[in-house]
Amino acid sequence: MAKTTEYRRKSKLPDALQALRGNTHFADFLEAMDVECGHGKTVYTSDPYQSAFNQGRQSFANDIHEAISRLEAESKPTTK
Repeated sequence: MAKTTEYRRKSKLPDALQALRGNTHFADFLEAMDVECGHGKTVYTSDPYQSAFNQGRQSFANDIHEAISRLEAESKPTTK
């Protein structure tokens, strides 16, 4: 069972990566997230609700970047 699950997951990784790369709406969304509250930006404001919202958006953007990096690393063929 574990082998079947692993096989299914691995076979979909390149497709998922291509879908993310080819989706212009997603690319625009991610770029906007980075511009507004991306890597290394200060997301704190005097309004506590806005600060929490910005922190959540920054966390989401960082998670997406990590997932894309992981997909790219896992989709590369390993050489032995």
